[in-house]
Amino acid sequence: MPGMPALPTSLLPAMWRYVPFEAREVGRETGRRLVTHEYPNRDEPYNEDMGRRARRWKLQGFVLGEGAPAIRDLMIAACEKKGPGPLLHPTLGLVQARCEALSVRESVDGGVNVVEFSLDFIEAGSTYSIGLIMTAVALAKAAAVNVAVAALYAQHGSSASDQTARAATLSGLAGKLSDRDAADAFKDAVDGIAARADVLAGDPEAAAEAWQGAFATVSDPGDLRAIASVLEPLFVESEGGALDTLLFVSSLAAAGDAAANAAYTTWDDAIAIRNDLARQMDLAALYLVDADTHSALLDLKGAVVQAISDEAVTLPRLRALAVKRAAPALALAFDLYGDAERASEIVTRNNLSDPCAVAGDLRVLTA
Repeated sequence: MPGMPALPTSLLPAMWRYVPFEAREVGRETGRRLVTHEYPNRDEPYNEDMGRRARRWKLQGFVLGEGAPAIRDLMIAACEKKGPGPLLHPTLGLVQARCEALSVRESVDGGVNVVEFSLDFIEAGSTYSIGLIMTAVALAKAAAVNVAVAALYAQHGSSASDQTARAATLSGLAGKLSDRDAADAFKDAVDGIAARADVLAGDPEAAAEAWQGAFATVSDPGDLRAIASVLEPLFVESEGGALDTLLFVSSLAAAGDAAANAAYTTWDDAIAIRNDLARQMDLAALYLVDADTHSALLDLKGAVVQAISDEAVTLPRLRALAVKRAAPALALAFDLYGDAERASEIVTRNNLSDPCAVAGDLRVLTA
């Protein structure tokens, strides 16, 4: 792209304490802790092996664009924070580490902000659960999906009328989102796209950035899944048209990342969401002919499925309960859990109109 700095291609996205950057050079130090003993009248030394040395990693990375100064500040704060943290290493995956040193170099190249990092890490010695690993990986995989589908869209673009139509659909959906502040921001973003549709039709890269920026205004996992569900039939109807592919796949990336980081109440809820997202990602993959986007989306699916599954196994399940004789929800909650305060949980889950006389077929937690 004209005006962009000529920096080396990154190995893979990297993160330190969930602050993302592009890694272009990595190094490592390891070995054994040896104590050498030398004795009088003896030519050969004796090396006492005290065990493996602590592993150290050196990363050279960078960030570009208007957001680079903000990421710089986040990185400085992350490196100055006490204690170990998650390091998503470009070639090793997620490890627990401590940052020993950070150096920062800033420049402007062709009008673009460039912040370069040099980071030194030492292993912290503990491991993370598979679920936490996959949660962090899902964030990186979602970013990779966005990059791939934006590059795919940039090759084709779409008309102003198509963008206006999709903006109108999503603007109408904004009123149904649960997070009202995010709903307003989302509506403003898509309405802004409609207002600039003629300009964006001639600049596919800017259009992709604008659409993905609109999805980024929403953080609630349920709201992001609702957006993806509205876009799904439009994607199928157009048989994977350029704009619908950008929107559906980008919304799945946002929904998948949010779902991997979400907290769930029951095994049943977590598995239902996991299965629906997996189905939607499989559906999208059927229409993708671009190898990079196809591979990135399936990688994201694997990370999301693993992250949700790992949390689900720790959660209580729902079971059917037939209440033949009407009883107060307070008494029912005490009988089931030994805790009358959980009555509201039973009432809300089963949408009961009269908590003083509960009867019929219910769904209750096993614990």
